[in-house]
Amino acid sequence: MFFLSSKELEYVLAEKKLDSWEKVKYLILPIVLGALFSKPFFLIQPHYGMRMPYIDMLVFVICGILSAFLTYSGIKKCFYTNKITDDKAFFERFAILSVPPLFKIVAISIVLSLGILVAASKLREEIPFLFKHVSIFISLLGPITTYIFYILIDNSLFRLRELIKDKETVINKTI
Repeated sequence: MFFLSSKELEYVLAEKKLDSWEKVKYLILPIVLGALFSKPFFLIQPHYGMRMPYIDMLVFVICGILSAFLTYSGIKKCFYTNKITDDKAFFERFAILSVPPLFKIVAISIVLSLGILVAASKLREEIPFLFKHVSIFISLLGPITTYIFYILIDNSLFRLRELIKDKETVINKTI
């Protein structure tokens, strides 16, 4: 399995060198990781007492709506990139090509979240608002990483398209 290298994975897909079980692993892996990592982020979420402050709640809702919109737009863009390629195996390609960007985004998110927490705690005395509303800054990572995630998948689909086109050109020249 290719966890970080999108280009190697694109080549293997273009050459049709993945068997069915390997393809299924690319589907299983994000689901398992989602189950494993969904809870730990709640451990670093600040505790508010009885309820979340309104500004934090508003930013959280806005970021959720924006992330949902970016997800819809990103999948639609990927779908059309695949459609102009050959309109074949979109779900398979999307699931497989999402794994390397997923690993990159998770790593970046963890580093940025920890960086925000460390910066906020160091500035706790000087800027109390920053520490009190650190969840706002972490919430903002959602739409940003969502946008980057779908750009990376779409770029992979575009490069796959070029590989498939080059392969077809070679086949047509030999015929």
